[in-house]
Amino acid sequence: MLDKHSNLFCELSFRYPPVSKHPSYDIFSSSGISSSWRELMEDHSDRFMIGTDAHSDKQFVGAIKTVRKGLLPNLKPDTARKIAYQNAQRLFKLKDSQ
Repeated sequence: MLDKHSNLFCELSFRYPPVSKHPSYDIFSSSGISSSWRELMEDHSDRFMIGTDAHSDKQFVGAIKTVRKGLLPNLKPDTARKIAYQNAQRLFKLKDSQ
């Protein structure tokens, strides 16, 4: 679908712990990322964004730890920056704080 629809984006909040309620849906955890999802994110690095959907401070902190440990270090640095914040800045026309 990402190849076919250039205006399609994927926000990842529901696909990793601790917020996800279905481990079978998880695409990454604090121990790493699924190889097929890593390939998809690398191939479409301009189309993915981090989200948390956290319902509490505890869930938010856990989600950010999972992203920082299991997702971002397992991607190429340029891809990690895009997914972590640059894609959201571009899509929502946010100012870069630098």
